[in-house]
Amino acid sequence: MRMVFRIEVSCGIGGDGGATLLGNAQPGSKPDQAYNREIAKTIKNRVKVPVFVVGGIIDPATMVDIIQRGDADYVSLCRSLISDPEFPRKIQEGGNKPARCIQCNLCLGYIVTEPLRCYHGKTLKDKEPLLKDILVLE
Repeated sequence: MRMVFRIEVSCGIGGDGGATLLGNAQPGSKPDQAYNREIAKTIKNRVKVPVFVVGGIIDPATMVDIIQRGDADYVSLCRSLISDPEFPRKIQEGGNKPARCIQCNLCLGYIVTEPLRCYHGKTLKDKEPLLKDILVLE
């Protein structure tokens, strides 16, 4: 009897709490897009169940490339959906613009005290109190 029906490759934030959030929330830092792609590809080559990949995937062209190259069977979205809940619909309708997510992680870091939302467009001065609150979470 099969016990695993699919695998989603993600870095997550559970194990190290705020440290993961803070790593990407530093002013001026920007993680690579699709940073879990290579490990997803490695896993996909070793299992017989569908593999999903998530992590910094904001560009529709990258999504298509991941699937076409067989690096994963599916692409999952998180922050790109938070920044634009209509993003999947726009892609289905032929849109090819990346999500507006800047991967600052404030959407996830501030969720403890605020509703989940995107902070894109806030100035660095606006974000400073949020970053201090994230430091307290650690």
